[in-house]
Amino acid sequence: MQVQYADYQLEDLSVLKRLKPGNYSVDAYWLDGADGTIGEVYLYQGGQYVGRGAQIATFTTARAEWTEADTAAMTEQSKYITKFDKYVREGKANVANVEVLPVRDYSDLTPDIAPAADLQKTATQNDEDLEILMEKYSAADYREYAIERA
Repeated sequence: MQVQYADYQLEDLSVLKRLKPGNYSVDAYWLDGADGTIGEVYLYQGGQYVGRGAQIATFTTARAEWTEADTAAMTEQSKYITKFDKYVREGKANVANVEVLPVRDYSDLTPDIAPAADLQKTATQNDEDLEILMEKYSAADYREYAIERA
């Protein structure tokens, strides 16, 4: 699940059993830490507590830049994915009705914002073209593009 632009995962997969049949909607509540971060979210369905979600540790995909923290985060995520796959394979959770959000169609973008193909093409051009591109598109455009791709 996504809360305040950060990704969270169920702390325990048995939460799936506590959800009402055919209803995967939950209300998430959290308390901000002293530094404004959210460590975990508390999930409720129909006013009843069903479980917690913990923030997913992220890691860089560039192997040359990896640190020990990236290795630990990838290992943690791999274990969770394996555990989830096993949980589904054993029939403990019916996730057939989980709604997958559609991918955004970039064809409706205004001319002021570059579509993904335009950004990727121009990223490989020479420095002179890159300066022109930076004048044409604002940092907010690139931020929106990055958020959409995440």
